[in-house]
Amino acid sequence: MPDSYDQQTGRLIHIETSLGGGLDMATSPRDLPDGKSPYLRDVLVRMGNLSPANTAESVAIVSTPTEIIRHCAPYNTGVSQYLMLLASTKAWALSAGGCADVTPSTAFTATTRWEAYSMMNNVAPVVVVNNRLDKPHYWNGSSVFQELVDSYKAQTCIGYLNRLFLGYTYETSWLANRIRWSKEADITDFLDDTAGFYDLQDEGDPIRRYGRVAGNILFIFREGSIYRAYPTSDPLDPIAVSGPQTAKGIWAPNSLQRVEDGFFYLGPDDIYGISESTHQGVGWPIRAALFQDTDPAHLTKAWSFLDSRNKEYYLITTLKDATQHAWIFNWEQKVWSRQDFSDYSALGDWFATT
Repeated sequence: MPDSYDQQTGRLIHIETSLGGGLDMATSPRDLPDGKSPYLRDVLVRMGNLSPANTAESVAIVSTPTEIIRHCAPYNTGVSQYLMLLASTKAWALSAGGCADVTPSTAFTATTRWEAYSMMNNVAPVVVVNNRLDKPHYWNGSSVFQELVDSYKAQTCIGYLNRLFLGYTYETSWLANRIRWSKEADITDFLDDTAGFYDLQDEGDPIRRYGRVAGNILFIFREGSIYRAYPTSDPLDPIAVSGPQTAKGIWAPNSLQRVEDGFFYLGPDDIYGISESTHQGVGWPIRAALFQDTDPAHLTKAWSFLDSRNKEYYLITTLKDATQHAWIFNWEQKVWSRQDFSDYSALGDWFATT
């Protein structure tokens, strides 16, 4: 994903904000480079359609019959780029040229929980989506999403070592400590001899999320611990697992955000930062208020957003009064702020090529 504007290639930065209600004009739009595209700038996903925000234009550029509840990282063909839009049972691929329905022939099982990754399948880019109720699906720029029929239902997944890795898989029953991987260079093949699995110790400590950083280091975030995996030269046993690094696991899977060579996440008693060599709490100024004000029943449902340009990590929780608040950490200045976020359902950056 590009992090700057390239005047020569015409690569443009767009910001898109997904809202559950109207636009909160008190939230200032992020800076955009000169020459930004007239299409899809400051995009606002609002209750079922996509329309430009913070511009004089008022017409919706995308109309969908159901509410868009999630958007995911762009799929880049090298020529054009897409924003994947996910509803409860349907999916669309949005580009400056239009919006295409890419729902599989058998619609997704209704969900409000989506996980999505842009990754490589051999030399071809694909988007993999997972709702934890169906087997993962992938889209390679063809007509619709395809089910990975030989894979498994899983609570989480990630592209790693040119394979698709699954975590907490369903194999006649849910296996909370199982790591599964596909054949190298073929995410559709989970039957080959080079596909396999690894079981972490302690079946009672479920895998909740994966994270990958430079150096091909895979972080395995469990509810009560965090492990790391490293690549090996053995195609039958491609990872070496190390850990646990800490017993402060992840409570809210959607709180995880990568920052440089590490991550921020919500743990059982603090907001933590972790890298290969460090692990420390960062939430001490707001920690007491966070756990006192947040509804305990919704703590594991907290979600997050990373504003990399402004060096800010957003953790959004539902309070006891049913409002949503963002706890915002500027990791460069080491300061916290707080904002009412009741109208928002998700935030994200979209970098588009036109």
